[in-house]
Order: sequence, then structure tokens, then C-alpha cells
Amino acid sequence: MTNLTLQLPLWANIALFVLCAAGVWFAGSRLTYLADTLSDRLNLAKSLVGLVFLALATSLPEVATTLTAAIERQSELVLNNLFGGIALQTAILGVADFWTRGAITNYPRKAIHALEAILLVALLAMVQSVLIIDEPFALVDVGIGSVVVGLAYGGAILLLRRYDGNNDWVPVDIPPDTDAPESPFAAVRLQKMETGRLLVASAG
Repeated sequence: MTNLTLQLPLWANIALFVLCAAGVWFAGSRLTYLADTLSDRLNLAKSLVGLVFLALATSLPEVATTLTAAIERQSELVLNNLFGGIALQTAILGVADFWTRGAITNYPRKAIHALEAILLVALLAMVQSVLIIDEPFALVDVGIGSVVVGLAYGGAILLLRRYDGNNDWVPVDIPPDTDAPESPFAAVRLQKMETGRLLVASAG
């Protein structure tokens, strides 16, 4: 396939790329529809379906490249592929914000999304820690760190499944308590402001 694309003229390669991109775009929109239908029929949270079903389907190229790099013991390539994919997806969210009304973070009003972000950071930190400490031993050619990360991922899925039925939350402003005692730092701030005013007046 590579030799064939090298023999094709530039316009043919561009046309082939556009055709493949259109196929990926159509498959992605179809996957979103199927994931939404699956969530409704099985009574599953859309966040969980997106986290497992859509993430697995859209990450198949990354799975192939990561497995190939892992077999060839290219740990740096595996790590950069992992972090690069997450960085690109975050950048895509930033670009998508230009086509939405208001901030894109206003739409998912569930605490589970904050929990997902926390678990993601924890898993990434765990992977980075395993690579830094350089696992001293392996079990049946499988690093103990890989087993721990896999178990942690399964635990994260179970934890998210437990909290996926929580209701939406909306941040509210809490009025200040007028009966609360005055802060002891208020006098200090007032004294600083008065000192500053005197310094400005003396300098003038």
C-alpha cells in the first residue's frame, strides 16, 4: 500500500486522503448514534458508554500502535503516544468550543465528569510513576505495574458506574453571613491602605 501511494500523483493522494477522512467522519457520526441508542436501550449512563464503547472504538489505531511499540520495548513511544492522544483530544474540545453557544464546560452539569478527570490524572500519574521507577521484576513477562494500572482502570470503571445515576448539579452563590464576626485581618488591610495613602501623599 505504501509503494502504491508513492507511485500515485499528488492529486490522487489528496483525493485518497479526502476519501478516507470522509469515511472516518461518517463512521464517527454513526458510532455516536449507536452509542446513544445503546445507552437508552440498556439504561446505561451516556458518560459510561462514551468512556468505554466510544473510547475503545475510536482508539483502535492507538491500540495498534501502542501494542506494536510495547512488543518492540519502545517505552518512550508508548508514553508519548498516550500523552499525545490525550493532548490532541483536549485541543479538539477547545476548537469545538468555537462552534458552541457559551462555554462548552456549561453542558455537562454532573459531578461524575469531574470524577472522570480526577481518575484520568491519577491513572496517568500511575503510568508515569511505573516508567520512572523502572519495574524491578515481572510476572510471566508482564510487569507488575501493568497489572496494577489494569486493576486501577477496572476499579475506576466500577466507581464511575456507581455514581453515574447522580442528578445534575448547578453551582449557586451563597450569600455572605452578615452575623459572622469581622475578620481579624480587616484591621490590618485597612492599616495597609491608610499607610499607602500617606506614602503617596508624602511623595507628591
